[in-house]
Amino acid sequence: MSEFNFSESFIRRRKRLILIVFPFIALCVLVFAFFITGFKILPLLISSITFLILAAIVTIELLLIFRSLRKMKVIVYDDKLIKQSGNKKQTVLWDDVVKIKRRLKPRGTVDFLRIYQKGGGVIYLYGFTGMKEIDELIREKVEGKVLLQTKRQRLDWDSPIGSMIAAFAGAAAGATAVAIIGFAGHRALDVFAICLTMGVGSWFLILKPMSKTNLSFRWFEIILGIALISLGIYGFIDSFIL
Repeated sequence: MSEFNFSESFIRRRKRLILIVFPFIALCVLVFAFFITGFKILPLLISSITFLILAAIVTIELLLIFRSLRKMKVIVYDDKLIKQSGNKKQTVLWDDVVKIKRRLKPRGTVDFLRIYQKGGGVIYLYGFTGMKEIDELIREKVEGKVLLQTKRQRLDWDSPIGSMIAAFAGAAAGATAVAIIGFAGHRALDVFAICLTMGVGSWFLILKPMSKTNLSFRWFEIILGIALISLGIYGFIDSFIL
């Protein structure tokens, strides 16, 4: 049996990246709010206060998420693998594995593993100490028996440069969409904002992208999904009913 805990250095890197990217996102949101409020100070002030409240909520949620990550561990046995987060467990028997996808960083180190099993279940592994050893143990258990796919990244998205590129690309795409829709009028912009918030909220509740990697994140997805859908409903009532 081999046991691996979640990496503290991974958590520190995530915190550092958030500190780098968050001010940039905050600036983009401020400019966006200034644009959609018609360059008026009072609506901008209200939007800024709302953003600060949301930022405080997200900060608290992130602290809880990091605490949850510290509870995660992977245990590799001769006949199975267990991913555990507190009282929640995911288990896969080596005989049930049908495919493994590996994602490598530019220098060749293992970044992410997906283990596909019979019945459609998937276990996601990332951020653990000894990812190289975990990868080697898994391949040793299933070598020659399952499909193994490997993809190597050209850019390390966990690095400060990679994160800034991703944030800038996302902001540029969002700004372009807002500008195009904005030219159609504020009503079109309202529809876009309502559809976006409700769509993302539904995505969290239905597809559960976060809890696929950590079962303990399900409560965070539920809270965030309900909050976004509620915000979309409020926007619809405020824009089209009141």
